[in-house]
Amino acid sequence: MSERVCPNCGADWSQSMRVARKSRSRTPDVRKIMRHAAKGALVALVLSALAYVLVNALASAAAGGERLPPGFGARLGLVVDGVVGLLGAVGATIVRHARLILTVLLVVAVGAIGGVLFYALNLGRLARRSSDSSRRARRKRRRT
Repeated sequence: MSERVCPNCGADWSQSMRVARKSRSRTPDVRKIMRHAAKGALVALVLSALAYVLVNALASAAAGGERLPPGFGARLGLVVDGVVGLLGAVGATIVRHARLILTVLLVVAVGAIGGVLFYALNLGRLARRSSDSSRRARRKRRRT
């Protein structure tokens, strides 16, 4: 880029480079910073409100119609107890149906391995076909 003028269109490259350098300012834009700070604060408020509503809903479901404790920590404890109970129920269901789940996983694995083998075997055929067709094209070019 030692030339000052474009050989195709005649544009002055030195001026365009200078303009491009000037547009890349490294000074922080206070308005952009304040805008991003406001967006971050708004997102934090919305997420905390959603978390509060979710904890209260899960705590009331775990309480089973009883009155909720007044403290947020106690409600969070109810939620943890409910989640632990739910995970225990899911685990018991998985153990109860372990044979079926393992059979399905085995069938899926065998099918995936078969698909990969089919692809690998056809890959060699496809490579031979493409090389054969390129050889034919080269022969035609030589003949003409």
